[in-house]
Amino acid sequence: MSFKKTNCEWTITNHDLFLCSTIKEAVESFVRGRQSKMAVGEGIVWATDPRTTRVTFISSQAERIFGYRREAWHAEGFWSDHVYPEDQARLLRFRTAQVDDGVDNIVENRMLAADGTVLWVSDSSRVVGSGADARLVGMLFVVGGGHGAELAWEKSDSAFTHNVDGMVVTDKSGLVLHANLAFSALTGRAAHEVEGKESLDALLGSRDDIESVTTVAQTRDFWSGEWWCRRPSGHSYLQQATVIAVKKDVGEISGYIGVFRDLSHEKSLLARQKKAPCYDPLTGLLTPAGLKDRLRDLLVSDVGTESQLAVMAIELNQLDYLLRAFGHGAGDRFLTAVAHRMSMLASDIACVGRDAGDTFVMIVQHRDGSDFFAFAKTLVHELSLPFSLGQHEVNAKPQLGIAISPAHGTTAELLISHAHTALQKAKNEGREIQDFRDESVVVHSRTQQLRTQIAVACKRSEFRLVYEAQRQLGSRKIIAAEALLRWKHPTLGEILPANVIKLAEEEGHITEIGMWVLKQACAQIRRWQEMGHTQLRATVNVSLHQLLQADFAPAVMEVLHETRLAPEFLELELVGGGANLNSRMIETSMVTLANQGITLVLDNFGAESAFLTRLCHWPVKKVKIDRTLTQHIHICSRSNAVIQSLIALAQGLGVEIVAVGVETADQERFLDIQGCHAIQGNAVNRPLPGTDFQALLERDAIETTRDLVDSVPVQQWASTVYGSSAPGMETLRSWIREGKIVPEPLKVGRKWLVPLTARYMGGM
Repeated sequence: MSFKKTNCEWTITNHDLFLCSTIKEAVESFVRGRQSKMAVGEGIVWATDPRTTRVTFISSQAERIFGYRREAWHAEGFWSDHVYPEDQARLLRFRTAQVDDGVDNIVENRMLAADGTVLWVSDSSRVVGSGADARLVGMLFVVGGGHGAELAWEKSDSAFTHNVDGMVVTDKSGLVLHANLAFSALTGRAAHEVEGKESLDALLGSRDDIESVTTVAQTRDFWSGEWWCRRPSGHSYLQQATVIAVKKDVGEISGYIGVFRDLSHEKSLLARQKKAPCYDPLTGLLTPAGLKDRLRDLLVSDVGTESQLAVMAIELNQLDYLLRAFGHGAGDRFLTAVAHRMSMLASDIACVGRDAGDTFVMIVQHRDGSDFFAFAKTLVHELSLPFSLGQHEVNAKPQLGIAISPAHGTTAELLISHAHTALQKAKNEGREIQDFRDESVVVHSRTQQLRTQIAVACKRSEFRLVYEAQRQLGSRKIIAAEALLRWKHPTLGEILPANVIKLAEEEGHITEIGMWVLKQACAQIRRWQEMGHTQLRATVNVSLHQLLQADFAPAVMEVLHETRLAPEFLELELVGGGANLNSRMIETSMVTLANQGITLVLDNFGAESAFLTRLCHWPVKKVKIDRTLTQHIHICSRSNAVIQSLIALAQGLGVEIVAVGVETADQERFLDIQGCHAIQGNAVNRPLPGTDFQALLERDAIETTRDLVDSVPVQQWASTVYGSSAPGMETLRSWIREGKIVPEPLKVGRKWLVPLTARYMGGM
């Protein structure tokens, strides 16, 4: 929307609409206060989001009255945190009821000022809008330092008279009734010059070629615009004006409120702030924000050229010592001296900024890679020379990290971050200069990034599960699915599983992530069981850190209850060696789980020195031979001998043996001969997503029984089930191939038979 005036244009923005709504509601509250002669002091216009109570608008008087900067009021929970503690619950109930009822109300409560003063305020408020657009707006008046303070009407009138914005009140025809001091100061016209003599249209310079301002305000409840005006003295200024129609309860307009503001200084200040870079007041160097803006400009100007630039992060390791030994004055002189020396070195090929404390950042332009490092060495050398601070000399002991564009990044944020990462690496390893190109720095940066993001990866659905089949030797039937965690980072791609577990343990998120894996795996296995794979078991890796949690065992049972998976179909594979093996909590958790029917599996059997201790004292029912041994079958005779001994040991203790990492048919035959019960590895299948693993289960059910058709008495089984009407052998074979019949294999010695418990899958 726009209003045309000679050589100028008035516009209404979305911000104006919201501001007008806020002012309108607050002024109407103020007018009601005048009519009721409510005793008040200085007024503050405000607006909040009723769903979060976050302040979305607060007028400038709040900063002067309460002592808090206006920006602070917009923080989440600021309003409620600064209500007097004894009034918080009452005010919250009051606001909730007001929003629910949608009515206007006035409430008195105490607020805490920045200096600790307790102020009594009277708060007049109204609900504006509905649904997601609803706002709670009003005007807050200071009524004194004690409850029930009665102030004279003359003081309440000061909320209008001494408002920082120019204000006029008119009758319904637009004739000015009152004008405040700020209006006179703004326009150069005294109150007696306009009261009873001028209309709003005249004050705003309306002409016949534009629509009447009061007409617009009457139809829309408000009008707003800004334009250049001239005072009687001839001085020009940019003015913003807002006109609000004040209505009676029946909706009839009773008058208008005009609010005027000089925007000249504000616009000029914004323009200067936009043009001027931000400088550190102590050193005169660029601030982090100014440095980042300068780097962005340089990167844009270099697009399409072969120019390079380097970002160098420099830390001086003497500031803490100076502060402790000589105080802040010496520290400030040291930083100022460093800034001066760096500026001299920068000359016309670099710009320097102070990042924080004793850390500086330098941007060096237009050099090839070798010159960047030569310059870095010069910089470190020059900063290593003593600094004279009065009677004392101080050595800065600088360390430097460097990142070069475009090799190490093409954005300001990335280059500065990588320079700091290289600096941290230099500090960790005691080097003076560290280049981000060093692979160890890249790994360190990647690890630090993952540390900060692993906590939210689960909520962002970045984790997923894949399943690796465990196949029974002899029958070759899939008997279990091991759930394996995968993390696909949105920018770094797939993260190695071992790194995920290590980071989760180090950052304290292993319990949360582990329970997510358990729930997903149990639910998936239960769904596959309901599809006909009734004997399939779930294998889930459990960190020993999880077993140290007192509520781990009850949490596992709760997951089984929620997913309706029977305990005997869950195997918990114990991984990790960082926890205390002698912990009573681990042993207690394991005994509790084993007593519930859950199978405990010992991983890395034969690979760790502590496996014998674990096998003797923990209630495990199954062990997994480590892949480092199985991969050397028929390659190293010692590996064969070790595997034979491990299998014999496990058999002697009455536990099942699973070999992982099985890749070839020769390895599979060797393990079968030695008495191994099951295998995992590429000889069975690679880890698969859930949909692909389901297809594997279906194929396995058909292929396993098809291999058995010619070697087991299937016809005998059919005769028992169908009697004299039993189908012929060819029909049985076709039913098995189609998956209509899935015989359950039974091992007697070394021979497989099909018992009478073969399952009918339907579709006859």
